[in-house]
Amino acid sequence: MNTSLVPILDLALLGSSYVMWNRTTLSSYFSFERLSAVSHWEVKDEEVHFDYLALIRELSTQEIVPCLVHMIWYPIKTLKIEYHCNDIQKKQH
Repeated sequence: MNTSLVPILDLALLGSSYVMWNRTTLSSYFSFERLSAVSHWEVKDEEVHFDYLALIRELSTQEIVPCLVHMIWYPIKTLKIEYHCNDIQKKQH
């Protein structure tokens, strides 16, 4: 992997962790399966915007759930994450 992409991978893993944490309930737990693709990357006024597809696994059913994640990161501000997962389990935020 190109070492210049490591910070983006780290942000994507952080965003995926948020998605898994937000979707976890008393009866369902998730693990990170794979980062599938970064589809859009843009830097505006020191903000980094990017979209990617994260595949997460629901542990009790072993179902792989694809989640499209949009992140906005500005170095001194809180990371902003929006996502939509393609499953019938529940609606996302």
